[in-house]
Amino acid sequence: MVHLTGVLGFRDFRVSHHSVFFLLLIQASADGYGLVGPSRPIVAIAGDDIILPCQVEHAMDVLKWMVKWARPDLSPEYVYVYQYDNVDVYQNDSWSVNQYDNVDLNQNDSWSVNQYDDVDFNQYDDVDVKQYDRVEIEIHPSYKGRTSLSIDKLEVGDVSLKISKVKHSDEGRYECFTGRMPITYIDLVVADVNMAPAGLPLQWIIVLGVSFVNSFIL
Repeated sequence: MVHLTGVLGFRDFRVSHHSVFFLLLIQASADGYGLVGPSRPIVAIAGDDIILPCQVEHAMDVLKWMVKWARPDLSPEYVYVYQYDNVDVYQNDSWSVNQYDNVDLNQNDSWSVNQYDDVDFNQYDDVDVKQYDRVEIEIHPSYKGRTSLSIDKLEVGDVSLKISKVKHSDEGRYECFTGRMPITYIDLVVADVNMAPAGLPLQWIIVLGVSFVNSFIL
């Protein structure tokens, strides 16, 4: 057990070792692929840009997959949605149809020609084409224009989210999901730059503080 008391004015609490040094968060799907998230909350300074890490195992290419980031405590919950080339789509505008006009030819210079009259040919006049329109998902207004991901990094499975000009209202639990992989959760803690005493890094204040411990305290 780790016993912290009187540290920087925080209240007494006990935290077990597995609560502090918990395992890397990996959610795997049935086919063995999963999303890897950070092992502890991400600390951001209000006004700065921050990256919420999320990586597909085995550096799998997900460029053509839909990637969604959400905060379930918000409505609407989505903070960013990526769709490949404007559509997460399988679209065929025209099909190639084999059509034979009364004759099946196998001709090479002086070769004889096999000709069939009144043959019943397979012909497709009206092909049923499945078309999927772009999926429209409403993004929470407070995140519009402030969230993005690196398109180039999608080819190696990096679906990390960048949040620009972080606000205190951005603090919370985020969900990252793509394909059929289980959701991975990332916690974001937002603080002011002037909250850390001189000589002590702000990140340690957050790690030792109640904002971090309350999620894992026994």
